[in-house]
Amino acid sequence: GMPDALPSDILGNRIIDFDENGKRIFRLVHGPAFADVQLYDEINRFTPRALAALLELLGEGRITIAGETHEVAPFVIFTMNPVETEGTNQLPEALLDRIMFMLRGEKFTAEVFTKILRRTRGFLSLKLDKIATVHEVKEVRQFFHETIHVSESVDSFMGQLFENLDNAHRYPSIQKLRDDVGRDVIVSSPQGRAVIHLEGAARTLAAFRYRNYVIPDDILKVLLPVIRHRTVIPSAVLNYFRMEWDTHDSLEAKDRILGRLIQEAWRDAWQRCFT
Repeated sequence: GMPDALPSDILGNRIIDFDENGKRIFRLVHGPAFADVQLYDEINRFTPRALAALLELLGEGRITIAGETHEVAPFVIFTMNPVETEGTNQLPEALLDRIMFMLRGEKFTAEVFTKILRRTRGFLSLKLDKIATVHEVKEVRQFFHETIHVSESVDSFMGQLFENLDNAHRYPSIQKLRDDVGRDVIVSSPQGRAVIHLEGAARTLAAFRYRNYVIPDDILKVLLPVIRHRTVIPSAVLNYFRMEWDTHDSLEAKDRILGRLIQEAWRDAWQRCFT
């Protein structure tokens, strides 16, 4: 991301051009947002104005330029540098809610460093074989959506689970954290888009586990990366527990808080729906 980027740098724009008869016309030049696979490195270096260009893209699967709407269905990856934060902007909650997963990068091991060396040496001679077209990938996505079954009981369980997450203050572990820090720990919880993304992720995991139906364990496996970026915990709270628990960074402290919440909210939902 660049701090001087404009929405048109992402979406594209109409420019003045000439047709074969020499007449001036407007021609649409597609931006990177039209690509099937998109990678935005250090997304938090974009300004809020530039980030606003991504809302329709991620939320509706469409791009509107000069009154014309174009259908797109990209696979989008964002990265953020957790160490260097100078000159960065906090991502709007509306944008975060449109992101399915937030994954945490692990520290490199000796084996990973060795792989980096070997892959870098062979990068120029690397040949990639196409295994599927974008159309085929979309068909697989639709296939998962239509054929992986989610029972009514599992639907009810997910609904109860998210109601519990939205009422974190009633659980003893969160109450204790609130007493320790002297203020509310969780100020905003995952809402409607989150439970939709959770169901989609659970369907896909069930397919990878060679099942055509979703079970609670599929939900548990994908729950944290779905709610991690949608749960708002004040930075002062995270900094307090980062020092209190001596964690590597604030995100690790946040994961520990969410881990406690998930444990209690999950147990409560299970008792209400399956016992």
